Formats: sequence, structure tokens, C-alpha cells
Amino acid sequence: DVRELATERRGRVRVASSPTLSANLMPDCIAQAHSALPGLELVLLDRIQTAVLASVLSGEVDFGVVIDPGQREALTCETILTEPFCLACPPDHRLTRKRQVRWADLQGEALVLLDHESGSRRLIDRFVNSDDFEIVRSVTSDDDLNREIISGRARVGVKIPPDYSRR
Repeated sequence: DVRELATERRGRVRVASSPTLSANLMPDCIAQAHSALPGLELVLLDRIQTAVLASVLSGEVDFGVVIDPGQREALTCETILTEPFCLACPPDHRLTRKRQVRWADLQGEALVLLDHESGSRRLIDRFVNSDDFEIVRSVTSDDDLNREIISGRARVGVKIPPDYSRR
């Protein structure tokens, strides 16, 4: 009906989101959208961050949800969530006894990092690529390795995921 169209209560919205956000943030957002706007068809495209940004810029999607898009000149950006990083490490690791871990505490640790296509990697690199920080070893991880590290089964280093990824 015309009134629904005029008030945007139905239609189709295409959203692109990076994998961590698609798995951890978007399910609740989609449920809330369907509850508030039952006539809305929401299409979620799960893509690496650079592909999300390309999809937004090309007009393929209506909007994207990413971690810090970096260059913002061609985009209209709005912060919808700020979330701290957390530390994922084996239960018997020396840092598990600390209530709060500072970046300096990670000095000398083997870090398990997402690849450079990730938005959170760019944020982490700002800290670990400074002159006073030396990375002993870094490993680029995939989803399977991430689960193993967070569970404590993989002992290849420590991981620094956004806090919402623990849920």
C-alpha cells in the first residue's frame, strides 16, 4: 500500500558486512529489523572488509557494516558501535592472570592476526607497528584457527579479537 511505501515499512535493503560482524553483530540487528519492520526484506552479503567497501561504493548494496573503514572521503560514515579488543589465549598463559592487558604487555608475544583485508587488523597494526613494539612472530589466521585459539586448543600465540566476537 502507498502509506507503507511512503513510510518505508516494506521493501528490500541490501547490506554487506564483514565476516566477524556478520556472525556476531548482524543476527541481532536482522532480528530487530524484522520485528520492527516485518515487510522489510533484508539481504545480507558476507564479505571481506575491502569487498564490503567496494560494494557500497559501486552501489551494489545500500550500506555496509565494517570495522573502521579507513579512508572515508567517498563514504558517509556513522559509528554504530564502539567495542574494545580482548585477548584470546590459552587458559594457562601468563596474561590470563591480568585483569587488564595493555598493548605493552603483548611485547614479545607471538601474535595471531587476521590478514590485512580485515578492518580490525588495521587498528591493531597502529599499535604493534610502532617503534617501541617488536613482534616476535605473527601468524595470519582463518576462522578454524580463530576458534582453536579462542578455545585454548591452539597454542600458536595470542589473538586480539574485538570483544563482541567472544559472544
